[in-house]
Amino acid sequence: MTTDPSPSLRVLLGMLLALALTMPCGCDQAGTPAALQDEPAHARMVAMPVHVAIAGPGMVNETLSIQGRLDVWRREILSAAAAGIIRDVPSLPDQRVQAGELVLLLDPPPGEAEELSKATILRDRAKRTLDRLEHLAVVAPLTVSTSELETQRETFADAESDLDVLRQRQPTRRITAPFTGVRIKVQGSIGDALAEGAKIAELLDVSRYRLRLDVPEASLRLLAVGQNLEVRVLGDDSHATGTVASIPCVIDGEKGTGQVIIDTIHPPATWRPGGSATARLVLCHTTAALVLPRESVLAEDGRPYCWVVDRHDGMCVARRSWLAVGAHDEVNVVVTSGLHAGDQIIVDGHGGISDGGRITVVPAASAGATVLPPP
Repeated sequence: MTTDPSPSLRVLLGMLLALALTMPCGCDQAGTPAALQDEPAHARMVAMPVHVAIAGPGMVNETLSIQGRLDVWRREILSAAAAGIIRDVPSLPDQRVQAGELVLLLDPPPGEAEELSKATILRDRAKRTLDRLEHLAVVAPLTVSTSELETQRETFADAESDLDVLRQRQPTRRITAPFTGVRIKVQGSIGDALAEGAKIAELLDVSRYRLRLDVPEASLRLLAVGQNLEVRVLGDDSHATGTVASIPCVIDGEKGTGQVIIDTIHPPATWRPGGSATARLVLCHTTAALVLPRESVLAEDGRPYCWVVDRHDGMCVARRSWLAVGAHDEVNVVVTSGLHAGDQIIVDGHGGISDGGRITVVPAASAGATVLPPP
């Protein structure tokens, strides 16, 4: 006796049958599995896009970068040539001032006007007395002695000198910048009294800078006075050309370095005294048969390697190549073994690459570097 399946079981069997009919069979007409037949399309779907370059000859500039602080080559103490009361301080501290620009203005101290008036009276009195004696020496020579006349002449000269000193004080109370620079360490404020010779401020000449660098002893022999180098400021990444001004004749026994002085004659206006700067010294140029872009050389447990494009069954795959490297700079690395000229090196797109993994070479228009077109 045959029992009919329940309605729900019939629905389930129908769905399974429909699903089986829509699924592709495991082989094509020639007996080739469909998964292998679709292999190229699948490979293109999972291949990692990369940019490549050709391994070949190049040059490496071996450099030494040392950080230091920008120091001005000249500074001047501004002081009060005459005592006075601060009337005006036009510019703020730590700001740039131009040559001839007013830095500080002083008023005469109390009582100086009266002192000037008294000095004028004494000078005029000494002049009248001298005129009278000189007249008597002409009309009545016996009434005036030579020593008396000379004494009065000295008295008049002293009185006139004292008056000139007082008169010349006021122009010196207008203090201006002797050169373009930055004014620092300003002393006093409006209304303060300053004594003669009191320090007012310090002016830093920013028309050129000096950089004092502690250079390792082994690198000193590669430097020469007059050698040019690049000085780059960390604050805004601006740079200028510097010149080796002096090389030390003594080595610091504790540090094993010597202090080299670098002069920068035409610095950018954005540089500030005391700012951090890095001097890049070019020690030598190395030409090699195999030079790679620095970004293409990776490391694992301290061992350098790179990814090389290989072909397997008509597909591009990545192969790890362990390297021995030599000189290097910020851009390139010399390879002494592990590669051959003409090898295709992956320079970008390392993320997700595995040894033997499929890759796709990105066309040159998308790479932004010297790359190869797709194979």
